[in-house]
Amino acid sequence: MKLKQATAKTHYLYETGVENIYINEYMVTAPGDYVKVYLMALMYLQMHREISDEELAGLLMLEEYEVKKAWDYWISLGLVKRTGKDKKTLEFMNLREMLYGDGSKQDDDSADKQGPMSDKIIKDMFKSVEKAVARPLGNSEIMEINSWLDDFDITPEMVVYAYTYCCGTLKKDNVKYIAKVVKEWATKGLTDVAALDEYLADMDKRAFLYRRIFKALGFMRNPTEEEKRIMRAWFDELDLSIDKILEACAKTAGITNPNIKYIDKVLRDPSKGNSAVAAGNGEISPGTVFKYYDYLRQKSERETKDRRNRIYKSLPQIAKIEKEIREKNTKLSRLMVSGAVDKSELIRSTHDEIENLVATKAATLTDNGYPADYMEVKYICMICKDTGITENGERCACFAERTEEAKAWQNSQKIKTK
Repeated sequence: MKLKQATAKTHYLYETGVENIYINEYMVTAPGDYVKVYLMALMYLQMHREISDEELAGLLMLEEYEVKKAWDYWISLGLVKRTGKDKKTLEFMNLREMLYGDGSKQDDDSADKQGPMSDKIIKDMFKSVEKAVARPLGNSEIMEINSWLDDFDITPEMVVYAYTYCCGTLKKDNVKYIAKVVKEWATKGLTDVAALDEYLADMDKRAFLYRRIFKALGFMRNPTEEEKRIMRAWFDELDLSIDKILEACAKTAGITNPNIKYIDKVLRDPSKGNSAVAAGNGEISPGTVFKYYDYLRQKSERETKDRRNRIYKSLPQIAKIEKEIREKNTKLSRLMVSGAVDKSELIRSTHDEIENLVATKAATLTDNGYPADYMEVKYICMICKDTGITENGERCACFAERTEEAKAWQNSQKIKTK
C-alpha cells in the first residue's frame, strides 16, 4: 500500500515553519525589511520553489539593492550562507544545530571548525541548564555561558551547579545574575563541586544567623553587604556566639533606630552597651515590645469589628453599600486583564462608581451621627500601623514610647498568670 499526502494547490494554504531561536534572538533586533526578506524566502524554500532577488524585491515592494543588503546582513550573522560553484545559492542554516551541533561523529578538523558547542560535554551542559530554567536558552544566553568557561576557567559541571543552585534555591534564572554568582565563586577559588558544597553549607548557616540577628533588632528586610561584613566579623574575628550577639541586640530596646554599627560598638566595647541598658532600663527585650505591638493591633481590630457589627444592626444599608463596593472592585480587577475594546473607558467609569459608593457610605454614617471613619481600624501609630516597623523595614519612631508602655503591660501579664 502506498501512502500519499494531499498537497495544497496554492501557496496560501501552506504553512511556513520558523525556528523559535530566530524569532527570539534574531528577529527582534533585525531591521524590519530584512526580516521580510528572510521570511518570504523561507516560505519559497519550504515550498521547494526558487525565487530571485528581483522577484523578492517586487513582492516586498523594495529595491533590489535592499534585498541584497538583507542577505549580507543574515550572512554576516551566520543564518544564511552562499554555496555552489557560483556562490549564488543561498543555504538557510538550522539554527539549533548551528548552536548545539548535530551530534554526528566528525574528525578532529571538522570538530574544530564547528567549535566547542559540538563537544558532547558542552551539549550535555546546555541540556542540563535548559532543564534547570525549564525553557530553551536564547542565543545571547548561550554565548554568555560559553564565555564563562574561558573567562572564569570553570568546568561545565560548575555551570550546571550554578544554574541548579540559583534556579532551585534562589529562584533566579537571569543569566546576568548567575554570571555574578559564578564570578564570585571563581574569585574565591571555588572550582569544584565539593568545595562549593562546603562553601554554600557555611553560607546557609550564616544566612540563618543573620536572620536571627535582624529579627532580634526588629528589622523586616535583608541585610546589606556592609551589614553582612560587620556581622561576619563578629563570628570570625571576635569569635562570639550567637547568644552573646543576641544579648547585645536586647540592649537596644530603648533606642529609636538601632543599627548594626551600634551593635558592633556594643560588642567591641561593652561599656557602650551599659549606657543603652540605662536608657531603656534594661528590663525588656525587643521581642517583648513586638508582642505588645501585636496586642495593641489585635485590640484595635477587635474594637473595629465590634463597631462594624453595631453599624450593620442600626444601618443595614451600609452592608448593602459595602457589598456593591466589593462587586465593583471585582469587576474592576476583571477589566484590568480583559481585552475589551473600550477598556479604558470602562475602567474609568467603574472607578467613578466606586468613589460614589464610598462617598454615599461616608454621608450615611455622618448623617446618622457617626464619624466617616467610624468603621476603620484606629491604630495608635498610623505610620507603622502598630507593627513597630516602617515601610522601609526599619523600627518606627514610636518604638521607644511603646517600649515604656510594654514594661507596664508585661508586668500586668505576669500578675494575670499568678
